[in-house]
Amino acid sequence: MSNLFFPALQDLGERITRSQRLLLVLEYDGTLTPVVEDPSHAQLSTSMRQALRTLARRDDVTVAVISGRGQADLQDRVDIPGVILMSNHGLEINGPDLNFSEPAALVASRSLHALAQELAQRLRLIEGTVVEDKGLTLSVHFRRVAPFHREE
Repeated sequence: MSNLFFPALQDLGERITRSQRLLLVLEYDGTLTPVVEDPSHAQLSTSMRQALRTLARRDDVTVAVISGRGQADLQDRVDIPGVILMSNHGLEINGPDLNFSEPAALVASRSLHALAQELAQRLRLIEGTVVEDKGLTLSVHFRRVAPFHREE
């Protein structure tokens, strides 16, 4: 790490110490869980689940988990009382006294669903491609596509 980073880190620590309240927003895939070949296998470890549970119980900490995953998927994976879930890259936010869906995304969801179906149809011959319709977003997964099908 550069020497320029350490003073900023020290200042951040001091500001957190002086703060009366902390908002901790953590990414699910790659931060709370390791990045894995098959996203369905990304699970919170027992120790990570316990750490989140402990933080969520504190009155001076608000814990939020953000993810590109759909709301139901993220809820099933985290399922810790008091934790705010920000799914679909923040287009849906649910938690204690929170229930938000981005209005423009809701309006576009029908068109997005049609696009997901069309993409799935067009990509069906490329083995390993997965089109995932998450309601307000969609993802095209190509991690399992053979290298010769990928454009670099």
